Amino acid sequence: MGAKAWSEVTCIDFHEDEKAKDKVVVVKGSDCSSNVGRLGGDQVLCLDDTVRLGTAVHEIGHVLGFFHTQQRYDRDGFVTIVTRNIIPAHVPEFNIISKSLTDVYGLSYDYGSIMHYGELSASVSGKPTIIAKNEIYQKTMGSDLLAFSDIYTINEHYGCNKKCSKSTSANCTNGGFPHPRDCSICICPGGYGGALCDQRPSGCGADLTATPVEKLLVVNLGHGTGLRDEFDFCNYMIKAPRGKEVAVHIQSISEGYDNAGCTNGGVELKAQSDQKMTGYRFCSKLGSKLAIVSNSNKLPLIIFNRLGTMEVVFTYRSID
Repeated sequence: MGAKAWSEVTCIDFHEDEKAKDKVVVVKGSDCSSNVGRLGGDQVLCLDDTVRLGTAVHEIGHVLGFFHTQQRYDRDGFVTIVTRNIIPAHVPEFNIISKSLTDVYGLSYDYGSIMHYGELSASVSGKPTIIAKNEIYQKTMGSDLLAFSDIYTINEHYGCNKKCSKSTSANCTNGGFPHPRDCSICICPGGYGGALCDQRPSGCGADLTATPVEKLLVVNLGHGTGLRDEFDFCNYMIKAPRGKEVAVHIQSISEGYDNAGCTNGGVELKAQSDQKMTGYRFCSKLGSKLAIVSNSNKLPLIIFNRLGTMEVVFTYRSID
C-alpha cells in the first residue's frame, strides 16, 4: 500500500522482480529505515511489524530520493533543531544537506511533508527535538499524509510532468498540475478537487458561505472504535464575499487525538498564502477556541480521521 500511494499520483511503477540487478529488497527488522536514492545492487528497505502506512510511504520516499524536510538547506528559517534533546545516533538525520546536493523545485518549506519529522522524533527525553518558528505549525510536523508538495517534487524529479503537453493538458488552477497518467485531469493541493482543482474535493463536506453573523459547524467523522490504516476525509470550502476574509474558531476537538503530526486525526485550515503548502493542523484542546483568519475570501477546511469517530466543532464568519 505504501508503494501504491506513490504510484497513484506519479508515473512511477513498482514491479516485483527477484532477478533484477538493481532492486529494493524489503525486509522485516526492528525499525523502519532506508537509504536515500538509488544505490545499485540489493538495496534494503527495512520495516518493522508495527509499521504504519504513513511510515511505509515515508521510507519509500527515501528510496525515491527524498532527504528529510528538516534537512533542507533553508530549514533554519523555519525550524529550530534542539540537538541536546536528540538521541545521539539520530543526530545525522537532522543535519542540513547542502543546496548543491538537493533540489526543492521552487517549492516553499512544507511543515506537512510526509518527509518531515515530528516535534518529538528521535527524542532522548520526551522533550521537543524540532520547534516550528511559526508556532501555529507545531502539530503540522510529523504527518502521516502524503503532501501535495511531496507529490509535486517526485513528479518533477522523475520527469513525470513532461508526459503532459501544455497545449493539450488540463488547465489546472490553485497550483495543481496535470496528472501524468491522465493529462485531462489535475492533481490538486489539499482542500481542492474537481478535474481542474476549482472545486472542493468530492464526498463528505460542503461549500459554505460566511457572513458577518457567526455560524456553527459540527462535524462527526469516522466509524467504529479501532485504528484504521487509511484516513476518512471531510472537506469544506468556506467563502466570504469578495474583499472580505474568513475567520474560523475551533471550539472543540474530541479527546484522544493529541500527538505529534496529528497522525490519527485532526483538522487542517488552509489560511496561508501559498495554497500548495500544507495548512495549519490541530488535534487537541490546544487548538480549541483558536481564531484562524484566511489570506483571501476563501478558506479550505479539511477534517481527517482514522481512529474511531471524531467530533470537531467550529464557528465561522466573514470579517473586513
